[in-house]
Amino acid sequence: MHAVQIIDIAKIKNMKREAPSIVELHIGDEPQVWKNLGFRVENKRCRVGTIDLVFDQGSKGPGIHSWVLQNAESPNFGSIKTMSQDFISTELALDHPNGCFGIDHVVLRVPEFGRGRIALEQIGALVGEPEAISKSGPTILRSAVNMGEVVVELIGPEQLDPIASWALWGLVMSVREVDECAKLLGSAVGKVKPAVQKNKCITTVRKEAGASVAIAFLGPPAK
Repeated sequence: MHAVQIIDIAKIKNMKREAPSIVELHIGDEPQVWKNLGFRVENKRCRVGTIDLVFDQGSKGPGIHSWVLQNAESPNFGSIKTMSQDFISTELALDHPNGCFGIDHVVLRVPEFGRGRIALEQIGALVGEPEAISKSGPTILRSAVNMGEVVVELIGPEQLDPIASWALWGLVMSVREVDECAKLLGSAVGKVKPAVQKNKCITTVRKEAGASVAIAFLGPPAK
């Protein structure tokens, strides 16, 4: 007689699901724009940390128009095309010439904070209590959400803005030394200034550099 294995369905349902993470970000830019900003780009791909930036300019439009996630079941991020992938490469990219070694955070803007929160929680992300960041006008809320090695900064109004859209609006890149990065990129970036993060400085890429994504470089100043 064979032993019968009894499966506890309730226990399976309560098992902790692995947190979702970002695999790829698809950007509607010419690769040369990012090469000019000190990134290594090969075959329209640029690996930053363990995340691949994929450049596919064309009918899909500018900006970050889609992304690939791991451990994300039934994603629903409005107009942002979202794909799921079971396998990811954990190979860590070498530092780029601009000193970038990873993505600190991705800014996700939504028409209503609550809707963005629901979308992230449905794929298994933990969204903390938001803070209000607007000083006048409609209340804008923000929360930091861990997505693998990257933080997704969820930003949206407390009440629905009917004309706003879902957008992966910007990237904040981690660099070894902000001063050295700014020196390399010259007029492509703005003035280095203190960041909100303790003991860190930040510089932002100017529109004239040609990127359709808001990009900033974050890191310690030169010693």
